[in-house]
Parts: sequence; structure tokens; C-alpha cells
Amino acid sequence: MALLKQAIPNALKTAKRGTAAFRAALRDEPERVKDVYLNNGLSTMSATDHNCYDEHSAFLIKVEGGRFRLMK
Repeated sequence: MALLKQAIPNALKTAKRGTAAFRAALRDEPERVKDVYLNNGLSTMSATDHNCYDEHSAFLIKVEGGRFRLMK
């Protein structure tokens, strides 16, 4: 969802909602978004890597006071 939250506005800049061009833009846009913070690391998707994580992007979090906190 975090990837789509960033991808949808960008896809709407290039195509009209409901069109084939919009669906193509929505499919391709997550591959252009860099360093999206997710609950288990930084995600940077590419055309060849849809796993989105590498060794520098993983981190641990804990729930403290009802909020996610980065563990050091």
C-alpha cells in the first residue's frame, strides 16, 4: 500500500484514471519510486528486482507506546 500511495499520484499525472494507459503507468510507477519506508525496511523496486530489499535497506523496529520505533 505504501508503494501505491506514492505511485498513484504520479500515474495520474501521465494518464487518465480507468484507461489502459493509467493501468500501465500504475504497473510501472512502483519501479521508479525510491526508498519507501515500510514496516520491515526501505523498499526500492526495480524492473529486475520486485523483492525491493537489499542488505542496506533492512532494519528492525519495535512497538513502543503504540508507535513503531527504530531499534538501534
